[in-house]
Amino acid sequence: MITEKSKEVRLMKQKYYLALTTKECRLMIESLNNLRNRLVSEGRYTDAVDEVLIKVANAKTKKFKIAERRASVWKSTLQMSAQG
Repeated sequence: MITEKSKEVRLMKQKYYLALTTKECRLMIESLNNLRNRLVSEGRYTDAVDEVLIKVANAKTKKFKIAERRASVWKSTLQMSAQG
């Protein structure tokens, strides 16, 4: 029984990171807010949505570069996979 409980605690502590553009972040906040408004109008609890909404709204932003492949490398990869 103790092992099952420790597994549950371990699963609760996992962190997930999302790479979102400003448009995607704004869309996520808007969607969560719409869900929250719908739950309020139905008289249901909004605790879980509130927690996620606060986390998304207060999330730190970090800039990073995304390396893009050149078209010639991509084409050669496709040709190799089609032949193999």
